[in-house]
Amino acid sequence: MLVGDSDLSSPAGRQAARRVIGYLPERFSLVAGMRVCDTVAYAAWLNGVPYAEFFHVARCTLARVGLAERERSRVCALSGGMRQRLGIAAALAHDPAVVIMDEPTVGLDPSQRLQLREMIHEISRDRTVVLSTHLVEDVAHLCDEVAIIDDGQMQFSGPAHKLTSMIDNAPSDSARGSKLERAYDHFLRHGWPEG
Repeated sequence: MLVGDSDLSSPAGRQAARRVIGYLPERFSLVAGMRVCDTVAYAAWLNGVPYAEFFHVARCTLARVGLAERERSRVCALSGGMRQRLGIAAALAHDPAVVIMDEPTVGLDPSQRLQLREMIHEISRDRTVVLSTHLVEDVAHLCDEVAIIDDGQMQFSGPAHKLTSMIDNAPSDSARGSKLERAYDHFLRHGWPEG
């Protein structure tokens, strides 16, 4: 299996693949007493950024996620939305070509979700972002390509508009959701239309 040009069957290939991937897990722990800038510098170090560049990279990354003014704050002083942005900064610290985010907006209030969506959209301008979420509204606002995995199997992969087009002439099971939510629900209940 390849990630970019890196063959995952060898230790060197796996190490090289790690350099091109940033990862934000759904649940991640931060050291409460650590300063924000040190947290991102540590993530940069873990991902192979040279020592001389740690803090420059950390400051630039914090500016990108809107936390530059909080670089000297302790992690324990951050709100939930700020912690999520700090997690994204840590995932971006080594400037990966691909960033995988698992449920990045879960548990945030509507204002924080909107801000985080804007940030994710901005990040996706110069790299690939893979978003794993059950919040279909996030997908509707952020994703051009959609994949549906059900019971461990890929059931659909393609442009979001292809998925929503399947319900254009279909009776709706629910009129209360967005078009993408209704298409997702319809697809899981009925599969892809025949013909």
